[in-house]
Amino acid sequence: MDYAKIAPMMGQLWAPIAAVTSSWNGKDNGQIAVAIGGASIVADRPRVAVQLYKTNFTHEMVMGSGAFALCFMRQDQLDLVHRLGYVSGRDRDKLADVPYRRRATGSPVLDHCFGYLDCRVVNAMDGGDMTVFLADRIMVMYRGQIVEIGKSEDVYRTPKHPFTENFLKTVLHTSADADWHTAALRAEDLEDPNLARVTTSADKHPGCIYSSACTERFERCQSVAPKLRALDEHHYVACHLYDPKIRPKRAFAER
Repeated sequence: MDYAKIAPMMGQLWAPIAAVTSSWNGKDNGQIAVAIGGASIVADRPRVAVQLYKTNFTHEMVMGSGAFALCFMRQDQLDLVHRLGYVSGRDRDKLADVPYRRRATGSPVLDHCFGYLDCRVVNAMDGGDMTVFLADRIMVMYRGQIVEIGKSEDVYRTPKHPFTENFLKTVLHTSADADWHTAALRAEDLEDPNLARVTTSADKHPGCIYSSACTERFERCQSVAPKLRALDEHHYVACHLYDPKIRPKRAFAER
């Protein structure tokens, strides 16, 4: 095979610039992703596949922890490409002095990144000198705070948090005949008053961050922020509706 002839086609296969981070045995590390891709054509089972070479320290950490985060960087963060991509985490702490926060899986997520995916590994496929890690997990966030975490199928089929349910109904048009690849926030969606409040509300208060737009809110929602609560081994939600010690009074609901 003349590899020079296929080089132009191979050059069209690219992945977004993202950092793969993980935490294991008390250490945090990150590298620039070699390859990232969507690994599902089914709307309610979104998955991601990440390729890591076996000699990389991040590979060792993901294999050990069974978790990683994908941090999609902004243009003004591209200086991190050299820091994360040209030095081994075995030799130095690559995340020293880099601001980040730890998410549900324990993986570090870079502050101010364009977006991120906090992932649990469901399968690791041997590719010779590299491993392809398949992840299946969804973390739902509203205004920077986690409101629900779970397996993709569980979150899509049985959403628990009112925001997740409203978001899926209003924004993600994933009917059987829809092109879910282009599912996005459309202009007409903003005509929905609840969604408009979800998108634009910036009021600060001590209670649930979604309470001003939630039709299920009750008095406690206004004053106490809910904690992330385990519904089962894989599904978590931050909502007072699922606190067994509270019997919600829906006098405040707007029907």
